[in-house]
Amino acid sequence: MITFDARWIGDHGIGRFAREVRSRIQLPVHDLTGGSPVTPREMVRTEALMWGKRGRSSLFFSPGYCPPFTWRGPIILTVHDLIHLHIPEERTRVNEAYYRQVVRPVLRRSPVVLTVSQFSQAEIAEWAGLDDDRVVVVGDGVDASFSPDGPTFDPGFPYVLCVGNTKPHKNLPRLLEAFTQLDASLRLILTGRPDPHLLDQARHLGLGERVSFSGFLPAPDLVSYYRGARAVAVPSLYEGFGLAALEAM
Repeated sequence: MITFDARWIGDHGIGRFAREVRSRIQLPVHDLTGGSPVTPREMVRTEALMWGKRGRSSLFFSPGYCPPFTWRGPIILTVHDLIHLHIPEERTRVNEAYYRQVVRPVLRRSPVVLTVSQFSQAEIAEWAGLDDDRVVVVGDGVDASFSPDGPTFDPGFPYVLCVGNTKPHKNLPRLLEAFTQLDASLRLILTGRPDPHLLDQARHLGLGERVSFSGFLPAPDLVSYYRGARAVAVPSLYEGFGLAALEAM
């Protein structure tokens, strides 16, 4: 029996990866469900749930990086990147300790570690002290709905689309600065909830109404936004894969 951490499934990059992987597992699976697997409460809950599966689960499989650290059976994790170690704003003492004391020992005893790009493979292998062939690149992908054919979002003006969160490594302040050099008829749409700091910067730069946030976009709506965009901007300073670029193409 495979125990699959289905808490990663959602409408975001890792979430879509998790959903597609789960749909293709042909062996008997028990899904772990609940809240976000990276919260302290859910981490504690994971330990309790896996304790009860001793002798009944042959493998713990996660599409993310959080293992049950008291589980001594086989574990396969998917480490998409090492952003929590390489981006200053994400590199906290807690994150560093968690990766050093929990994640790295698990990777070293796992039969295989999954990741999504050769870039991440090289980083993970070096950091964890693993041979390259122990870190397997499974890639990321898109489903058939990401095609040029279908409903197209038309807000009545030409726009550039930027998909993702507003964390520092996404480099959105630099994108706003660059946008001041483009034709005034072109607008910028950012996905997700409005970020007051970015909106303040947009006003300071004189962009005003040229910058807006779409709010949460379910997958069908997101695809229509891609179709309607004149271009898709991916200004990130660091990505394990960069799914938005593939979705746009």
